[in-house]
Amino acid sequence: MEDEMSGLRLYIRSMILQVRSSQQYRFNYFLTIFTVVFHYAVQLFAIWLTLSHYDNIRGWNIYEISFIYMFFVLSYGIMITFFAGFRDFSVFVRNGDFDILLVRPHSTLFQVLCGRLELTSIAQIASGIVLFVWCNYHLHIEWSLKNIFLLIQGIVGASIIQASLLLFWSSLSFWIVDTSALVRFGWTLNSNYLTYPIEVFNKTAKWIFTVFPIAFISYYPANAILNKDENGFGFIGQFTILPSILFFALVFLFWLYSIRHYNSTGN
Repeated sequence: MEDEMSGLRLYIRSMILQVRSSQQYRFNYFLTIFTVVFHYAVQLFAIWLTLSHYDNIRGWNIYEISFIYMFFVLSYGIMITFFAGFRDFSVFVRNGDFDILLVRPHSTLFQVLCGRLELTSIAQIASGIVLFVWCNYHLHIEWSLKNIFLLIQGIVGASIIQASLLLFWSSLSFWIVDTSALVRFGWTLNSNYLTYPIEVFNKTAKWIFTVFPIAFISYYPANAILNKDENGFGFIGQFTILPSILFFALVFLFWLYSIRHYNSTGN
């Protein structure tokens, strides 16, 4: 119990120090926030431009597709706030800095979490909230207790899955060393392909996105609230938190397994 409290105090102290350090370069901080917001605005404009030529995509209009996109943006912002240390983890391994973590009296996962707090994630979170308000205004969603629960568990589950993906790519760094290209491919897949309902993909892609639960980041949680699924599988979005926890547990086991087989790069 004393070790857990010591670790918690260490984490809080690390977060406070990073908040203070971020205030030293305020112009860069606000410029980064502006860049992130602009990036999401451009992506949303691209969706709007696509749908300006069509009334809908497989029965999903612009506001419903934006509601899907909202889950991705908001959950990513929440996740990256705390898991930013894993975003460039392959560089950490390639430079040999990971060896330092192995000799410290704390878990490696905990130390990486302490290593970086992404404060510019406020841009993603704010963008997600604005998207939510905009979509809710046009969709007139009835926020019963059930839908409020589905929204919360959907966002939490989506955040856990996105954290699991970062941890998975980080684990591969112990085997491949440089996974930067793989990480870029993964986020491109998430942001560009899973913005749309999975009905636009073939059966094989649907199966892959469901078993490797990327579709639970945005499509299934959104569909559970909007109830737009025509194939009868939309109900699984009501249990997004379950596959997210299972996926994280499996990835965490892979993380531990990869560490046991880690060979220092010698840098």
